[in-house]
Amino acid sequence: MLTLYGCNGCGSAAIEALLRLYGEEVACTRWDWEDEAAWSNFATVSAQRQVPTLVLPDGTVMTESAAMIAWLVQRFPGSTLLPAADSARALFYRWLVYMSVNIYTPIGIKDFPARWIADAAAQEALQAGAIARAQSAWQLMEAELAGTAFLLGDTMTALDVYAAMMSRFTPKRPWMARHCPKITKAALETEKNPVVNEVFTFHFGDLDA
Repeated sequence: MLTLYGCNGCGSAAIEALLRLYGEEVACTRWDWEDEAAWSNFATVSAQRQVPTLVLPDGTVMTESAAMIAWLVQRFPGSTLLPAADSARALFYRWLVYMSVNIYTPIGIKDFPARWIADAAAQEALQAGAIARAQSAWQLMEAELAGTAFLLGDTMTALDVYAAMMSRFTPKRPWMARHCPKITKAALETEKNPVVNEVFTFHFGDLDA
């Protein structure tokens, strides 16, 4: 059995949803972000104390959500969650890594500026720059998408689940709706999937709010 470690409302939501979409047997261990005892216990599983963390049945520890998605889609190559066409698959991996590096990283900097710089005043400037970087990265992606029902066409892929989750983080959905309508449309369509809807509702509350 797989074991997924994550926090309520954090980046483990997409991995949890995808594991369930693939029908994987998984035990989910979740805690609130402020639960210091849970974090301390988690250090025995992953020295990075980074979520999500996925532990395979043989004890192999995986971090990095993009790596987990790449691993999952290759385990089930016939699934529609990975595009069949070479060109679409190339875009799938491009945007998967792009979001991980260019959007997820600035979100982490905005949330935890003290990890990067000690001065409080400088932290505010760093946070503002990180938000602007994430916004710019979303807008570049938006400009290159075709505006289909989902990000890469008329079928939901694992990329849609990842993007839908990430679009709920900084700069958040209201900004996304104004500046990235194609991505927002795909995210809303993705969240209609019953499995995604159930997992995301658990993590983020009322999805219509």
